[in-house]
Amino acid sequence: MSREELLVLRKTLKDLLDRGFIRASSSAAAAPVLFVRKPNGGLRFCCDYRALNNLAKAKWFTKLDVVAAFHKIRMAPGHEGKTAFRTRFGLYEWLVCPFGLSGAPASFQRYMNSVLREWLDDFVTAYLDDVLIYSSGSKADHEAKVRRVLQALADAGLHLDPAKCEFSVQEVKYLGFIVNAGLGFANYYRIFIPDYAKITQSLDALLKKGTAFHWGRAENEAFQELKRRFCESPVLKQWDPSLPTFLETDCSGYALGGVLSQEGPDGRRHACAFFSKRLSPAEYNYPIHDKEMLAIMRCLDNWNAELRSCGPFTILTDHRNLSIS
Repeated sequence: MSREELLVLRKTLKDLLDRGFIRASSSAAAAPVLFVRKPNGGLRFCCDYRALNNLAKAKWFTKLDVVAAFHKIRMAPGHEGKTAFRTRFGLYEWLVCPFGLSGAPASFQRYMNSVLREWLDDFVTAYLDDVLIYSSGSKADHEAKVRRVLQALADAGLHLDPAKCEFSVQEVKYLGFIVNAGLGFANYYRIFIPDYAKITQSLDALLKKGTAFHWGRAENEAFQELKRRFCESPVLKQWDPSLPTFLETDCSGYALGGVLSQEGPDGRRHACAFFSKRLSPAEYNYPIHDKEMLAIMRCLDNWNAELRSCGPFTILTDHRNLSIS
């Protein structure tokens, strides 16, 4: 980046941190940032989420796990002695890259990028020894892409652990995150829809492992209601930590939720965000008092950053016992 861009970047990051819009991250994956020149000559801060957007459109996923990944890289001649380690049975040194060297991950990542360079950010992403292949076309098209990647890995002398690989699935856990093609679009916009978890209960049930797919009246009604809500969602107010803040929570028989709102110049409360979550089997059996308290706790956790950045706020609940417990 240019000096001008670096100065704007530092100022932008400080402003976003101070306003509670971002926080420091230790994520295994991240998008690059760039600046776009505004018509008035200023710089607009942007995150390049094209790779993430491509992933969100995918319907089929294959996850591959490379065995003994770092050991595929040989130590540079003359530097083997730097890796020496002592044991009760003698002194040894590595001829291949061992685990534990600070430069090992970067070296292996460069190697994987060179092997898969042709398809990176097109239908392949790789983080060290974890490779994810994704596509939005047919299953046959996806499997053809998988074969191309497998051949490239084989040509590079890389081997896979079959027990840790998943082929042609519609949901996969990658780098600790669940990637799902079913309700992915709706889940992303759930903060705009009140009672989202209640509405999608019957649809979420179809995603459970071992559940036979059955599209009946309940599922169709949920789908139609979801479409209606997308068309009629209320416009959310932008969060302002200087305004009076309210947290309204509730819990039904099988889901909990809340609304984060703030008082506007007109004296009325305006929604900033919605939150909802289905109850787990254990939580489903909680007494109503505990369910209502759980709703408060979940909402406090969900909006932790916002609530910590504002002054005193008000919690609203329809369970009167909580106000005197």
